Amino acid sequence: DGDTFLRGKSRIRSSSITDGIRTYTIQFSGGNIDWWGDLKKYTLADLDWSGIPSLILSYANIVSSWTNVHTDGLVYADIDRGRITGSYLADWSTLVSNSIYRPELFVRYIITLIEAKVGITFSSTFLDSTGFKKLILTYFTDS
Repeated sequence: DGDTFLRGKSRIRSSSITDGIRTYTIQFSGGNIDWWGDLKKYTLADLDWSGIPSLILSYANIVSSWTNVHTDGLVYADIDRGRITGSYLADWSTLVSNSIYRPELFVRYIITLIEAKVGITFSSTFLDSTGFKKLILTYFTDS
């Protein structure tokens, strides 16, 4: 693009919310081709997930994850997914089963793993903001 000031930079061009889902459009300026090409070779399965805490679904692991931060990788978030079995609320007990919890990954943790895999470091007030560090990639399923 010929603009030395922007070389190797990226910026958020726009954001929008549709049906409660926020999306961002990011513009990458010259000098990004090397890491971008490397990044396209990998999937999430290629990242080093060895730093993730125990995925054993237990009461202790679920509760202890509630104080996790983005550097811990995951949280078993207390999210109401609206899954009522049967047609009556009488089917429910006052206890919540461990089986309704799923590991939610911190998006900033995923980006940190990508940085390590590709050998780059993003410098961004947006990615390092308190709000973004709380963003999780939740578990979706129909069942």
